[in-house]
Amino acid sequence: MPIVLLHTGGGIAHIRSANLNVAHKVAHIPHDTHDPSDLAMFIYTSGTSGAPKGIMYDHRHLSHGVHFFGDKCEMTKDTTALLKSPYFWAVIEWEMFPVLTRGGKLVIAQPDGHKNPEYLVHAVQQEQVTVLMLTASVMSIVLDLNESKGAAAPFRSVQHIANVGEALPTELANRTLLQLPWLQLHNFYGASESSCAVYTVPPTGVPIESYPKNAPAGQPQPHVTIYVMKVCEGQDQSATLEPASNGEAGEICFGGVLAAGYYQLEALTKEKWVETRYGILYRTGDLGRWHCGNLEVLGRKDRQVKVRGVRVEPEEV
Repeated sequence: MPIVLLHTGGGIAHIRSANLNVAHKVAHIPHDTHDPSDLAMFIYTSGTSGAPKGIMYDHRHLSHGVHFFGDKCEMTKDTTALLKSPYFWAVIEWEMFPVLTRGGKLVIAQPDGHKNPEYLVHAVQQEQVTVLMLTASVMSIVLDLNESKGAAAPFRSVQHIANVGEALPTELANRTLLQLPWLQLHNFYGASESSCAVYTVPPTGVPIESYPKNAPAGQPQPHVTIYVMKVCEGQDQSATLEPASNGEAGEICFGGVLAAGYYQLEALTKEKWVETRYGILYRTGDLGRWHCGNLEVLGRKDRQVKVRGVRVEPEEV
């Protein structure tokens, strides 16, 4: 059965420990009461100081991401994951739900624990965390801290690290595996509105000759398609999206399993979830290309930036 622990940072002091008999509860839910298209949760994004957008996750989209992340990180009843991200950040679907569906242990970090690298390293060591999700910025700091501990090796228990929210520099990826050669390092890429692509760094590291700056985004998860598209003007002055040539830059668009749209923002939903001859695609606004068999993210079409994995629109600041 899954276990939830609240980590306070001092000693092995858990405020609460609870066994969740999920199987028993699910067995008593009538099978005809829910549909995969039913709303499961909201994620709010790009609302730094302006009006945030509520992304509607249906059960299909949420379950798809949860099970894929669990499979990718080889989660079992013996897995321990650390929940440290704010509840409004999309990655909570990967930090919280997968380990619980596998019957493992979820350790909940203290409030604002994600802002304190020293605390994170302490929690990982104390609770023997096996799956950890980090942004590249934080990963670099915790690697410094882990190295400074010497023989204590606080990250000895970690088996999988998932980079999210930021580009993963090639130098950092290779440094991680040089310092922690026993674990698997995954680079996840995707928008909150879409599913994702993932690149698992080879044990020998990211090939610098192919990707000198950042690790690639990799390949789409199952039941997801990724297109690098360019806008083509038709004879009737209409614009359509068509695939760019191999190696040519274009806008990254996701198809397959997607979020259901923005809450009460129909016009923006139609602008971002577009009907094409390839099905409904979500336009990320990111520029990318296919390079050496992997998706490579090159930047943005607009001025949006990310600060420690959080989207920031300069016009809203």
